Amino acid sequence: MKCSCQIKELDTEDTVLAIDVGGGTQDILIYNPCQEMENCFKLIMPSQTVIISKKIRKATHTKKNIFLYGYLMGGGPSTKAIKDHLRAGLRVMAKEEAAKSIHDNLEKVNSMGVAVTDAFSGESEAIEMKDVDLTILSEVLRGFSLSLPRKFIIAVQDHGECKEGSNRDFRFSLIKKFIQDNGYINHLIYKEIPLEFTRMKSIQKYIPQAILMDTGFAAVWGAICDHLVEREKERGVVILNIGNQHTLGVLLKKDKIWGVFEEHTRNMDSEKLKSLIHKFVNGNLSHQEVFSAGGHGCFINSLYQRNKGYELVTVTGPKREIAKNMGYYFANPYGDMMLTGCYGLIRAAKENRFI
Repeated sequence: MKCSCQIKELDTEDTVLAIDVGGGTQDILIYNPCQEMENCFKLIMPSQTVIISKKIRKATHTKKNIFLYGYLMGGGPSTKAIKDHLRAGLRVMAKEEAAKSIHDNLEKVNSMGVAVTDAFSGESEAIEMKDVDLTILSEVLRGFSLSLPRKFIIAVQDHGECKEGSNRDFRFSLIKKFIQDNGYINHLIYKEIPLEFTRMKSIQKYIPQAILMDTGFAAVWGAICDHLVEREKERGVVILNIGNQHTLGVLLKKDKIWGVFEEHTRNMDSEKLKSLIHKFVNGNLSHQEVFSAGGHGCFINSLYQRNKGYELVTVTGPKREIAKNMGYYFANPYGDMMLTGCYGLIRAAKENRFI
């Protein structure tokens, strides 16, 4: 039965705030189960790591020391800004959890020149670290006569807690284990966060009721909201998400992932992408080839069989223009590619009966 509520009538008991946290943007969907997905409200805004990097660079410009507090969050732009702040001869102090946004090993954080301490100096610029800021989002929504939903589904890329060695290698060992264990995509969304996913756990500390997922796999779920991709996944489909920082490729057949590779988008161009996809689909792409080039790695289940499937290569993500003119299919779920991850969050949560 179709709901009768109007677009302007949002019940915060039923609505869900889905946030896909990326390296450049945070993509936000207010899902109202009484509306067509196309009529749900949405925002594309700078990610928190971009916002925080700007605050740090402002402090660098004004020659102020900084004090970081709050939660463990993603790095990227903010970590680079911290390093540049130190190179400028200015001090960086951080509480323990915020310091882990730079590296899981606090000895390494100290060796960079960051003082891990609880002592805040009033002469420093205090900057709060967190992947999601509900206070700001609530203020923005209030300006449109909307209330903040009470249900939250959030995607971040979590490397897992890695105190020694390569966090790229550690992250990919977790992906490899998932594929070897079963590879079913409905196991990739969490109410109870696995111990190693400290970034997700940090968000759940801030928002206890939040459901969490990895950004790359949220995009996989979102891509199959495109009708063509959903139909072709029964035969096997390649899903490629080209994000601002990372490029993820997945071999998906029905509801099972048979292979994954993950690279940094900065290392990608059309020629390299085409070569990677060709080897990947044919089961010939090795972990070492991807990892040695600076990526996270590749793993393909030993039982993977291409047969006649995997003929459709579907592409999503804000950097998908890298794949233009290559004959690949650009997925467009609900007419809005930039919300692919959010649509994936909602679909995964619904299929797992979390919402």
